[in-house]
Amino acid sequence: MCGIVGVREYHNPNLPSPASVAGEALKALTNRGQDTTGIAINDHGEAFTLIGGPGTAEKVYDFEQLASFAGRVAIGENRYTTDGDPGWVQPTYENDGTLSIVHNGNLSHPDRLIEDMQRLGIDTSRANDTQLASRRLAWDVKRGVPLEEAMANLFSLIADAGSFCIIAADQNGTMAAMRDPKATQPLVVAEKNGGYVVASETNALDAVGIKCELDNEMSVWRDVEPGELLVFDDSGMRSIQLAEGHYATCSLNFIYVAHDNSILYHQRVRKIRHNIGRQLAIEHPPIGGLVMPVPNTANPYAEGYVEQALKDGLPVELVHLLDIPNEAKGLRTFMQPTPAMRLRGARKKFQVRNGAILPEELTVIDDSIIRGNVQSVLNKLLRRLGVKQIHVRIGSPPARWPNRQGVATSEQEELVAYDRDVDGVRRYIDADSLGHVSLAGLIAGINPPEGYTISTPDFTGESAITGAYTRQPKRLVEV
Repeated sequence: MCGIVGVREYHNPNLPSPASVAGEALKALTNRGQDTTGIAINDHGEAFTLIGGPGTAEKVYDFEQLASFAGRVAIGENRYTTDGDPGWVQPTYENDGTLSIVHNGNLSHPDRLIEDMQRLGIDTSRANDTQLASRRLAWDVKRGVPLEEAMANLFSLIADAGSFCIIAADQNGTMAAMRDPKATQPLVVAEKNGGYVVASETNALDAVGIKCELDNEMSVWRDVEPGELLVFDDSGMRSIQLAEGHYATCSLNFIYVAHDNSILYHQRVRKIRHNIGRQLAIEHPPIGGLVMPVPNTANPYAEGYVEQALKDGLPVELVHLLDIPNEAKGLRTFMQPTPAMRLRGARKKFQVRNGAILPEELTVIDDSIIRGNVQSVLNKLLRRLGVKQIHVRIGSPPARWPNRQGVATSEQEELVAYDRDVDGVRRYIDADSLGHVSLAGLIAGINPPEGYTISTPDFTGESAITGAYTRQPKRLVEV
């Protein structure tokens, strides 16, 4: 679920440099990766300059320095580690700095790619999925194959190998971006003032001055289509459809990963989450009068939940009784690379607001339970503060299967629900009741457009490759 960006030269010298634009975009994409951040910058035939380090863009980059970098192309990535060393900074650096790529996704079964590389004598040792793709691309480019053709060759080897959005650039100033045929991860593109920006989410485009609205799709920005390759050079942008595909984006983007303000499937993410919260209230009404969202990503779910409960005549009130300390703001414990780090992060997340008096009974709303860390820590705190009845409501179904589409839950045993039923998870997190939105309710809340589907590996064991769920009626449905 990394956050990636590619920027091709803005021709007006009075506008920000590609490196500066990439840095601002990465700052907006912190929600997609927090392990490391990096930017590769190319200036008129020179080798790429790589900058970055561990942590988030806001902490790593000197934005005045970024503005000083010349160059036609800058590509960058906020890394969320699913494969390899969590301290490794991407983009890649190949052929003595003449080629670089960033990748969001997970090539979970790259057998055909590895077989082809071994046939060509390309080293496949000590390489994660991104490095494999980067080395194969570099092999072509080093032999004079144009980047456009090299990307098409790579696509032919990985089209059915898993999940990918890849942005690459060479030292000639050409940039290319492609998306897998199932569009399992988001990727958007926009043009402004003679330059082009490709990014994981519309939130990043907004951050660099490209205003994305529901009524200006296609005129200002658009999705990179499933199976599409975009090429950017001095002649502008051109599109090549490498394979027929359809949208089957991973449901975790809608549930948790994407920014509230981003647009997915022609809808604001916050509106989707609001609607899932409404459906959750239909399926699992509140017990008691107070409803509290925890953490902040649960806010739109809770707002929808309370709206629907009031509509149904239930006397409820939305309350915010806890704060997140400054040092933990923006921290996404789900994305931290080790169990110990995730537990420490969960323990740092909550403190009672000044003057807040906690009730004896409380309904707590969260977007998901994956490993159970946050809910366990939260409920222990609430018990210690005197809450006697805790009713947990979750805006997604129980996660019982690994997700290999760019999420670091590759082992089923790390999922709290893999060998527990709902009551078993309830006991594990020390709640008095636990209710999840159903799969049908989740799809109803997302309400994918006609012809779009949802990939739900966490909840069904099915990936976009083996199956996906189609749209439901536009109204919220009782199930």
